[in-house]
Amino acid sequence: MKDPQGRQVFTLAQANDLVPTLKMRFSRIFAHQARLREVGQELKSLGVDIRAGQWRPSPRDTPHSGRLKADFARFLDETNHELAAIHMLGALVKDLHQGHVDFPALIGGKPAFFCWQYGEDEVLHWHQEQATFVQREPIDPGRNPTKIH
Repeated sequence: MKDPQGRQVFTLAQANDLVPTLKMRFSRIFAHQARLREVGQELKSLGVDIRAGQWRPSPRDTPHSGRLKADFARFLDETNHELAAIHMLGALVKDLHQGHVDFPALIGGKPAFFCWQYGEDEVLHWHQEQATFVQREPIDPGRNPTKIH
C-alpha cells in the first residue's frame, strides 16, 4: 500500500521487522562518521577545507594528503551506501547523527509516521504527518496502532 505521496506504508509489525537491519546499518554509519570526523580534522590541519569540496584529489596533493582524501572519499561513499540501503527499505532517515527514522503509516486513516531512534529495540513512537520527532507520542501497547487518534 502507498500513502498519498507514493511512499510505502508500513504496519507497526513491518517497521519493527526492520529494526535489526537499521541497527546494523546505523552502527556502520556511526563508525564511518567517526572516521570522517577524524580524517576531516587531519585534513583541516593540513589546510584542506573539506566543506569547500577540497577533499577531492588534486595534482597538488602530497602522498599523505592524497591518502587522507582517498580515505575521506571512501568513508563518505560508504555512509551514502548505507543511507541508500535504508532508503530502499522505504524508511526515511530524519536525523543522521541521532539515528532518527520515520516509517510512513496510515494511523486512524490519516498519513502519519511510526518513528524509531537508534538504541531502541523496537518502534515505540508515532507522530502525525506534519509533526516532528520531538512531537512524537508513545504507542500504547494496549491499543491497535492503526487506530491511534
